[in-house]
Amino acid sequence: EFSELLPRKVNFETDNDLFTFEFTSEWTLYVAKYIIGIAAAASFDYNYAEVLFIEVENHLSKIQTNFPVFTKLKKRLPNRIAEINLSLAGHYLELWLENRDNSYIDNITHHLNKVPKSAQNTYSYYILKSIELFLKDRDVSSAILTLKKCKQVEDPTWHTNLSFLYAFEGNLRDAIRQYRIAEEFPFHPHSLSQIEEFICRIIDDEPDKYQLYYILGYFNWKIKGDTKQANKDFEKFLECRVENEY
Repeated sequence: EFSELLPRKVNFETDNDLFTFEFTSEWTLYVAKYIIGIAAAASFDYNYAEVLFIEVENHLSKIQTNFPVFTKLKKRLPNRIAEINLSLAGHYLELWLENRDNSYIDNITHHLNKVPKSAQNTYSYYILKSIELFLKDRDVSSAILTLKKCKQVEDPTWHTNLSFLYAFEGNLRDAIRQYRIAEEFPFHPHSLSQIEEFICRIIDDEPDKYQLYYILGYFNWKIKGDTKQANKDFEKFLECRVENEY
């Protein structure tokens, strides 16, 4: 983006040299702040990066010009701001899993609300938004509708998350159907641990949702290949089962 956005060579016309110099200095200033913002984000200094991006965005919103570089910046800034807030929302989700502190859910909501509307049509946003809808209000129906927007994405995460939501509702048939689809995709090791931790956390919080042991067993059996743990999960499901339910 350095080579794409920064001026490589500037020629001053003698009749208009002062204006050209002033314009070029603004051009360089905004692009430099944008680049520094990217560097800050890459170094996990998200707050500083966001300050720089918003500052550049506010300046450019006051400028009426079709200058190509400014047009590119205006188009990219909402996506950069979205990336920062989605990263922070994901960070607080991990903290919630690690510390079992529900106050982190408000942080997830806060950062998802800061994602510009023009940048909300992304896979990462839908994944995190569906989780937030469930964690905050147990709004399973809205979370399912949000995940279904990912239908064109070939990735296992939204299928496993959808499976969890179906299971939470008691719909084990559709839950297992989603896991069978997810089996066809490769999983990142970190995702495997997150999925298991998330299900176990919800079972701890709501033991009456014992049907989650069933999908946990299927997950350990078919996706993790841990048949010993899968047996324990299925046995726990049968132990908790009420009469002829399921």
